[in-house]
Amino acid sequence: MVRYITLSLLIVSLFSNTSVLEENSHNKMDKKSIKTVLEENTDFLMSIQGVVGIAQGLCEDKDCIKVFVTKKTDKIHEQIPKSLDGYMIEIVETDVIKAY
Repeated sequence: MVRYITLSLLIVSLFSNTSVLEENSHNKMDKKSIKTVLEENTDFLMSIQGVVGIAQGLCEDKDCIKVFVTKKTDKIHEQIPKSLDGYMIEIVETDVIKAY
């Protein structure tokens, strides 16, 4: 009887761990790459008055989106979301960017 209980517990344990692994794997597969997120949102972000550039960067050792603006204002903070598709956005004040 002890063998059956042990075997049953082992089987239940294996199935419950499998579902957790499948769920974690599924979540990772659903997440878009930061490159894709940038491509999909470039027009939106660049249309905001005061935004002069966007780039992929690192924030707290994680991929993030850097939005470069000529001046940080309350209006800029209201228009730019805090994150896009799970990637944090950092607003960076910079001078006007000119192509050479």
